[in-house]
Formats: sequence, structure tokens, C-alpha cells
Amino acid sequence: MAHMVAAGHWAMGATGFVFVIFGITWAWINYAWCASAFDTDDWAYRLLTMVQMIGVVIFALGLAPFFHSLEGGEHVDNRTMVLGYVVMRAAMLVQWLRAAAQCPAAAHVSLTVCLLVIALARPSWWWATRSPAGTKSRRLRWRRRVLARITDVKPPDVASTSVWRGLAYLVLGGCLPVATVLTVLRAAPATQELPGAGLVSAFSAYALGLWVIVALVLAALFGGRRRARTGMAALLALALAGLHAWWIAPFYLADDQRAGGRPLTIVSLNVLGGAADTNELIAQAEGADIVVLLEYDLATEFALNQAGFAKTYPYRTGTAENWADGSAVYSRLRLGEARRLNTLFGTYLVQVDPGGPDAFTLVAGHPVNPLTSRRGWLSDAAQIREAVVAERAARLVVIGDLNSTPDHVTMRRLMDGTGLREATDLVGSGWPRTWPANRMVPPLLGLDQALIRGQVAARSVETLAIRGTDHLGIRVRLSLL
Repeated sequence: MAHMVAAGHWAMGATGFVFVIFGITWAWINYAWCASAFDTDDWAYRLLTMVQMIGVVIFALGLAPFFHSLEGGEHVDNRTMVLGYVVMRAAMLVQWLRAAAQCPAAAHVSLTVCLLVIALARPSWWWATRSPAGTKSRRLRWRRRVLARITDVKPPDVASTSVWRGLAYLVLGGCLPVATVLTVLRAAPATQELPGAGLVSAFSAYALGLWVIVALVLAALFGGRRRARTGMAALLALALAGLHAWWIAPFYLADDQRAGGRPLTIVSLNVLGGAADTNELIAQAEGADIVVLLEYDLATEFALNQAGFAKTYPYRTGTAENWADGSAVYSRLRLGEARRLNTLFGTYLVQVDPGGPDAFTLVAGHPVNPLTSRRGWLSDAAQIREAVVAERAARLVVIGDLNSTPDHVTMRRLMDGTGLREATDLVGSGWPRTWPANRMVPPLLGLDQALIRGQVAARSVETLAIRGTDHLGIRVRLSLL
């Protein structure tokens, strides 16, 4: 890279450097992810690790030919690097299969990773090595002469064109399979019930950006004998990007709702088993009528009691339990009958009576996530839907860490035929993103949500940043009509 920058080819050198660093980092992340959970330290694990190290050495031997091909203007020569990846992935595949066989509780995750390696990674890297290598210099020289005669402008250098086309194919090989899988999962919700699909489909909204990238790359490749085919592919990619935009657009457009009504403010936060800063929690909850706390443990309960939180919110239901099992509802308003639903984590249905004719039912939800248990994720969501269907109150509010994005099959089934609407959709506050928080990456997924039904209007939804927890809280302002 240093030689290419010194020679004035800084863009090409930087692109090659980013590609190489990504390959090295991605290999390490995959190994570390598996080792952090399934390192048995037996002879088989050590042997497979040695095979992976051999793959790393092969990958490193391919760096010089790769950069020489960029500098020399030939096709992108990443064949040795891909061979190293194949060796590493072969060993990694065996590791994940061992994990699936020896740890049945995590078998769905392990098998999903294997499926992704076989169905996505291998074809993508095969395409990356095949596509640029098939371009012949004689054909490029012919295109160069034709371009010069038609436009009377000096065409780009043939060698440089070959390299950039090769890099374009690498981008397509990475984005196209992922975007296709995410779109299928979003368009066919039943596919999300497959092992691991619930976790992958959480990122379906980001297929919009991937399809835009695919369309731009195809537009850059537009030309030659396959001009019509490339143009149709680019238009198809734009159409699929438009489809995702159509799915997301309602979250940026506010709906018409009845004005007036009795104001009600609810704050919901996953406290991460006592990790959340309780002083910040108390400050952020100021003015709220109801505070819903998920993953509520004894340490959080003790800290809140010491701070006099129970005096501000004299009514409470729920219990403090170990880690994710506990949930609690603190309220200034009188709480009536409450019952815990049959979910793995704490989910409560409670009657709230603020006085007068404004009583409503509150569901403080915390179903299990698809990574912990695929079947539990689906059954917990079904339990909540069953309770919602059976509830006949004039007003219903469902709020909490629902462990589902708006694209998930669980959320769509919860709203299908029940009359529930997402508060973020009603107020047009944008695509929800509440997890992960307080990490090196910004929040990506909207797992914390509020849904309403009946004589309730949504006025605003905002997120709350509180140190310690891995979720942003939400403050939802409603009106009881």
C-alpha cells in the first residue's frame, strides 16, 4: 500500500488495504466468537485450530500477489487469499458442527452459522475470484478503441479498468447474497421460524442500503455486450430497495389521531440485571406516570428503595429475580388485578385505574430473544398475542423489551387481527433503534417498543440513554381518550 500511495495511486491502495484488513479482522472475529462459547480445549479443538492457523498463513502469502495485481493493472489476484479462507472456513465448519452435536441448546445457532458459510460465504468468494479473472485484455483493448471512436475522448487505462471492475465484483459478491436473504425473510415471514432466521431477520431493514449499493455497482458496470442484462439487474436492485423503503416509510409519516384526552407518560427500560445506573434511571423517569423495568433484579430493587423511588411510585407489581427473569411495574396510578403470563422472562398483564372512566390494561412485555431460544421466542410472542386477544378493555397498552423488530414475524403476528398499532408508526418518529446501547457501535435494532389499541392516542416516542445497560429506554407519551 505504501508504494502505491507514493506512486500517486492512493485510492486504489486504500481500497486494497481496507479489503485486506476486513478479511483479516473477519477471520479473527469468527474464530473468537466460536472460541468464546465452545472452546473445549481437547485434542480435536487444538488440531482444528492448527488447521485454521495454516489457513491464516496461506491468506498472508496471498497479500503480495494481491497488491502486485492492483499495482500492475492485472485482474485482481486474490486466489491465494481465498484459498486461505477456504482452509480456515473448512476447519471452522467442523468446529460449529461439533458445537451443534455437543451443545443441543445452541444447536440452532451453530447450524445457522454452518448454513450461512455454505450458502453465502463460499459462493461469494468463488464469484470474487472468477469474475475479474475472466476478463481478457484483448477484449478490453477492443472496447477501448470503440470508446475512443464514439466519444473522441481518451478512455481510461485498460489495466485500471480491469482492477476497478474486479473490486466492483467483490462488492457485489458480498452485498448481493446478504440483501437477497434479508429480503426473502422480510417478504416471507414464515421463513423466520427456521433455525437462526429470527436472528438474521432482525437486520432486514438494512437490506435497503445493500440494494442501493448493488444498484450503484451495477450502474458502474453498465456497458459492453451484457449492457441490457446489467441494466435490468440494476433496475431490479432499485425496485427491491424501493420495496424496503415502502415498508419503512410509514414510520416517518405521522397518522391523524384524535386530539385531547388525559395525558399519560410511560417509561420502559431493560436494566440489564442491575447494570443500569439507577441515579440516571430516576432522573430520566421524572414526570412519568408508570415505569416499566425489565431484567429487574434485587440489586436494582435495593438501589431504588434506598433512593425513595417507592414513595414517588407507591403502586407496584412484579418481582425481582435473577438476571433476565424479573420484571416490575412502578406506578403513580392505582394498579388493580395483575397476573404473570406464561413466558420464560417476566411479562405481566395489569389493570391500571387512574380514576374516572380512564381505566386501561397494561402489558409489560419481555419475551425471550431468538438467540436464547427460537421456540421460546415464538411461543412467548404467541402467549402475549393470546392475552391481547382475550383482553376486552377499551384501552390497551403493550410496552417493554419485546425482543422483536417491526420486521419480525412475532411482531407482525401480534398486530395482525388484534387492533394493535405501533406508537412509533403512529407519531412518525422514525425507524426504532434501541439496541445495542453504550457500546462501540450505535443502536441498530428496535427491540424496545410500545403498541396501543382502542381509545388511546400516541403523542410522542423518544429514547433515553442510561449508562450501564445495553438498551436505550423509551419514553412514550399517550392520551387516554
